[in-house]
Amino acid sequence: MTSIRRSLRGLSLLAAVAAVLGTVALPAAATDEGRSRLLVTFAAPVDAEDAAAGLPVVDGPHAPTPGSPDGSEELAATSAVQVLDFDSGADAAAAERLLARRSDVVAVEPDTLLHVARGSSDLGPEAWGLRNDGQTVASQRGRARVDVGATEAWGLASGRGVVVAVVDTGVDLHHPLLRDQLWRNPNAATPRTDPVTGRTYVDDLHGWNFVTTETNRNGSNRLYTSASLDAHGTHVAGIIAGARESAAGFSGVAPDARLMVLKFLEGETGRVSDAIAAIRYAQANGAHVINASWTSPYDSPALRTALRESGLPVVVAAGNSGQSLDQHPLYPAAWRLPNVISVAAIDNAGALPAFTARSRERVDVVGPGAHIVSTLPGGGLGRMSGTSQAAPHVTGAVALALQHHRHASPTRVADAVRAGVRPLPGLRETRSGGLVRAPLVLDHLGTSVPACPRPAAVAFPDVRPGSAHHASVACLVTHGITAGRSDGRYGATDGLTRGQVAAMVARALDRAGRMPAVPARGRYLDVPQSGYVHRDAIEALAAVGIVSGRTATTFAPGAITTRAEFAAIVTRANEHLAGAPYRIYGPRFPDAVGHAEEGPLRAALGLRVVAGRSDGTFGPDVAVRRDQAASMLGRLLDRLVQQGLLEPAR
Repeated sequence: MTSIRRSLRGLSLLAAVAAVLGTVALPAAATDEGRSRLLVTFAAPVDAEDAAAGLPVVDGPHAPTPGSPDGSEELAATSAVQVLDFDSGADAAAAERLLARRSDVVAVEPDTLLHVARGSSDLGPEAWGLRNDGQTVASQRGRARVDVGATEAWGLASGRGVVVAVVDTGVDLHHPLLRDQLWRNPNAATPRTDPVTGRTYVDDLHGWNFVTTETNRNGSNRLYTSASLDAHGTHVAGIIAGARESAAGFSGVAPDARLMVLKFLEGETGRVSDAIAAIRYAQANGAHVINASWTSPYDSPALRTALRESGLPVVVAAGNSGQSLDQHPLYPAAWRLPNVISVAAIDNAGALPAFTARSRERVDVVGPGAHIVSTLPGGGLGRMSGTSQAAPHVTGAVALALQHHRHASPTRVADAVRAGVRPLPGLRETRSGGLVRAPLVLDHLGTSVPACPRPAAVAFPDVRPGSAHHASVACLVTHGITAGRSDGRYGATDGLTRGQVAAMVARALDRAGRMPAVPARGRYLDVPQSGYVHRDAIEALAAVGIVSGRTATTFAPGAITTRAEFAAIVTRANEHLAGAPYRIYGPRFPDAVGHAEEGPLRAALGLRVVAGRSDGTFGPDVAVRRDQAASMLGRLLDRLVQQGLLEPAR
């Protein structure tokens, strides 16, 4: 195994180096000497010839290479974003005035530069982002299960068949943990021309270098320049899909995914136009998800439109400004596009590091981003910190999910990521309030990591094998949470008393190692303090707010529990285990609007612990049956396993 060595100075993308110091300068226009480039965003896709009509453009309009196979059929010949080159700044200025008069033009902008900023780096072998057992990293003790849940998800998916576009710097293609992970283009020997950008690709076996110069307007197939210029992309690539190496305890999140290397950053800078060309290439050549670990303070309509047009889920870094994106926006994270997932960083204890950008409106989720081990140029491993590291953890989780759900729409995938989180305390400054967990993303797309992969057989005559609730009842029996009645039946259609519900939920918490302490003195006059089997469960759960009394001094332990009450109890149990409220809410049922438990009920729907009835209602005040309650609790156990709060039954 290659030795672990000190990384080159860690790279994480920001709008400018000044952002680290709390000041951000607007980026300069990216121009070559004697030439100028404009990015024009139209209200609707247009043909390149129409975009350039009447303008003194050079290198355009673009068309497929005559006599070559028409690879342009793989990508639309029209786009709402057009890149126009001019011989001089004066020509560009004149064209800008003409374009401003066109009713179909939304925006005209210079081709600005995206920048990287240098951050911290250190050594250490613990890959806590994949599996956090509470190990100490950089002198800080971790919090167990604060990770993306990759090892739990590997039982169902490893990313096989999924292509991840790494739009970044170059990547060390010869790194022993990356060289077998690279995407191979089956059309590499065939010249293909993008009809909008005019770039022709050939011998692009593993991707393309989009960095352009005055003498080379097309880029090249050289995907690696040097260790100093390509450390960032190499590190990002390893987090996503580095090969498993048991000797070092290292693996990418999705080790069987394939990496499409799309280099547009050369060291610390890259053009917006080159990023747009890379995004179009990913779309045209079969990528399933894009990782974009870079930011800019410049609100580029062209880049925003290109991301929206891509038809792919795009995972982006929130940025390392340490500030709110509401007051100090960084793009693309601040755009709130339906297919774009913005990611802040957390450390191994589940807290937001000082460097990470944040926003309850613009930052979707968090991922591991402090002291992250991954691949570095030259064959070694090293650590970097930043949202550039958090984003690829989430991209890897997406790649795992896409193995089974490759045809899901990008919006559905993004929504599954936003919902597939474990809530954590201290994450109020993000939309979801939670850490992405790969098993939860899989579950929200329809592939469940169950609490009971092999539940014990149960022999209740009123819960037959194959019935709707049999698997859940069997799982609860396996975990010791429920049992049958003395007559050998389960009592499937019986109601559950409030005392029985408290006892079942208490056993689930105890199974997860988080049963609250039992108060020495009870609060409820109608709950006997001795000789009553459910007393400790009721008083312990009431002490932490999971259950509540009918009045300040009465609980009504023998009253039958309603569906809304049960949904609220399981929601609060989940929040107790996670230590934070759940923010993703399900739909509103017409018969639950304004109900006292509507909020917790909608949270339970968001958790997918409960479901509505076939007539489109929920029946909040209808008594919950024992078999229905078993299914709800069974799904809660599934969620706890997927959040890393409970070990599955073996």
